[in-house]
Amino acid sequence: LENLPTRAAFVAQLGRFLAVAGDDHPDPAELERRVAVRVGQPRTLLTYLLLHPGHAAQRATLVEELWPDVPADRGRRYLSDALYRLRRALDPAPILADAERIALDMQQAWWVDVWEFYAAATSHDPHQRVASLDLYAPTLAPEISDHWILVQRVRLQERFVQTALEV
Repeated sequence: LENLPTRAAFVAQLGRFLAVAGDDHPDPAELERRVAVRVGQPRTLLTYLLLHPGHAAQRATLVEELWPDVPADRGRRYLSDALYRLRRALDPAPILADAERIALDMQQAWWVDVWEFYAAATSHDPHQRVASLDLYAPTLAPEISDHWILVQRVRLQERFVQTALEV
């Protein structure tokens, strides 16, 4: 947390889920009390966006990935509702959306444990690679069981094993 920028969106997905947006550094002792994004569609949408940083996801793709078993019109309603609730939960909401796409606002300051893990695990600094092992937890968004998250879990685990073998 020492490198957490001011006016940050703080998100922890490895282990227990935490998400806080605001103008100050979150107090680790109070983070759990301040979780704004509860289990459900908004958290699933946020998780998907966080695992695809810098990518503006097409709304149609999000509907197909997040709600594959529902008719497209219902999926679009689910997506609109999830986006609305996500924006309300993370106020100010670091999410960009238009009629066709939804993305994280990468101009905002973010601290995301998954991103920190990958950055440290792929660092040329051996101390950073060792530190990445402490960030890892095998439970990436355990409440989500959709196929798209399984690929992300395997990718994360492979990076952990590769890093552990290298250090």
